[in-house]
Parts: sequence; structure tokens; C-alpha cells
Amino acid sequence: MAIIDAPALPPLLFNRNGKYTYVCSYENVWDSERYMSVRVKGKTLTVGKITGGELTGTIEWTEKFLSQYPILEKLKTTRVIDKVKSKGRFTRYKLEFSQADDMDDNSLFIRRATSLKVLLNFS
Repeated sequence: MAIIDAPALPPLLFNRNGKYTYVCSYENVWDSERYMSVRVKGKTLTVGKITGGELTGTIEWTEKFLSQYPILEKLKTTRVIDKVKSKGRFTRYKLEFSQADDMDDNSLFIRRATSLKVLLNFS
């Protein structure tokens, strides 16, 4: 049994365009004149897409992005609605990672908890 963590991906944005929703990585820098973070022009790259034109679904990564993050070949990445963080008319999304469908049956991946908070300590 193999245990893996969810991969640490760069910041991603999702652009809906008719038939597809494109997944893009981007880079931000701090603008000291406007006192805010701004996206760097020319640093936005398309790294995948969600077929069907929906905002949720399975992401198909590009080959170039898979070469940078090879663990994604073994994982199926799905964008889903985060029901805990969605409030009212604001919808929040999250990425869920699961074992790819074409992997061997005897391979099992369990995602470790990324953050734990101790609420009560008995020691």
C-alpha cells in the first residue's frame, strides 16, 4: 500500500469558455504603488481543461504540466464544490485527488491529512 500526500500545485484559476473550462497557472507580485497583489502579464499558462463546459469535473492536465508534476499521472483530479466554505450566493471550489482509473487494482493510495488542529490535549 502506497501512501501519498496531495500534491502542492501552483495557484490555479479557471476560465470558462463554451465547450471547456481551462485551468491556468499564474504568478502574482506585490505592487507597492497600489498596495495590492497583481497578476504578472505573460506568466499565465494553460495547464489543463475540464471538458463539458462546466465549472466542476475531472481535469485533463497538459503533457508539459504533467512533466513538472509527475504524481498527477497517478491521480485523478476533480474540481468539486466545497460545501463547507460555500455560503449563500458565493460558491467555493476545491480539488479532490483520487486514484486514477487505469491504475493496477493492487495499488491503493491514501491521502494523508494536510493539516491537523489539536483541540484538546490529555497529556
